[in-house]
Amino acid sequence: MNKKKNGRRIALLGKQHGVVVLIILLMLGIGLASALVTSLSKAKPRLENDAQTAAALAQARDALIGYAVSHSARPGLLPFPDRSADGNYDGISDCSPSTITNALLLGKLPRRGENVPCMGPLGSLNFAEVDGSGEDPWYGVSRNLLRAPSSSFNIPLVLNGASNWLTVRDVSGAVLSNRVAFVLFAPGAPLGTQNRAGAAVARNYLDDYRVGVTNYRNWDNDRDFIVAADTVTTPAANNQFNDKLIYVTRDEYRVAIGGRVAGELKSRLKAFYDANGDYPFAAPSTAGECVASATIGYVAIKDDAPNDCLASGGAAVSLSSLPWFAEWQSYVLYERTGSAAATLSIFGKDYALTP
Repeated sequence: MNKKKNGRRIALLGKQHGVVVLIILLMLGIGLASALVTSLSKAKPRLENDAQTAAALAQARDALIGYAVSHSARPGLLPFPDRSADGNYDGISDCSPSTITNALLLGKLPRRGENVPCMGPLGSLNFAEVDGSGEDPWYGVSRNLLRAPSSSFNIPLVLNGASNWLTVRDVSGAVLSNRVAFVLFAPGAPLGTQNRAGAAVARNYLDDYRVGVTNYRNWDNDRDFIVAADTVTTPAANNQFNDKLIYVTRDEYRVAIGGRVAGELKSRLKAFYDANGDYPFAAPSTAGECVASATIGYVAIKDDAPNDCLASGGAAVSLSSLPWFAEWQSYVLYERTGSAAATLSIFGKDYALTP
């Protein structure tokens, strides 16, 4: 009899123990679920801010490339940044009337192009987005793509060169590219002692990041920039950093500009074909003079007597509406592969021409 009672008591204690364990597990589950909900509720605004920032930077990049590609006077020309040196950020490119220095290469991305005395157009850059903290994008540009009234300027020449481009580094300080055409920053919310009241200077928007004994400053004038994680979410020693950065390399940029040049030439060569039933012979030299039966060289832009741009005789391609093409003449290769086929080559990229 006692054995049966003891057995029931043990079974009852076992059931009670199981209930206690179940309650504890349930409480732990509720706690974990609550922590997860709290974590997700905190993460949602951050993810939304990051998405807004990414959209703003992408729109700004496309606006800048669109401005350069469609430039009516000099395809490839970019605007000066909007700087605080004139006492305000007014959204207009701050053109320099004198020599271009490093101090002129960093500022806010202007919403309108250059004004006199620099080369316009004073048109909109077609971007409206701000980053996730409500700040306008910042913009650093290579001096190769700017033109002051006092400076000489040849876009295809600099696009073919290796000097005076910007440098962008990764979080370890290693160079990602030292041939960068322009960089765009989302400055994020102020960190530390940053104060953005009035016409605050760049260091109140952009950050620095120490790697070993080297301090890389995105706000100074050395044309050297660093990409790193947001230290608010990914702490990194004593660094305070929340710049988000994207960049376009020289090679990416010149493909875009080369596409504009190719498009203009294809249109006029197509008009030549429509009028004559053939593509023209080539110019063997950069002087642009047609030579009968020449198939490889440059686009023929003139044809002194006798007319030899076609087997049957004919004038050169008319490029009078493209005064800027003169500086591109020696950088555009042309091959006539048949009476109804030709190829343009610009910076190593081929563009086929067919009727």
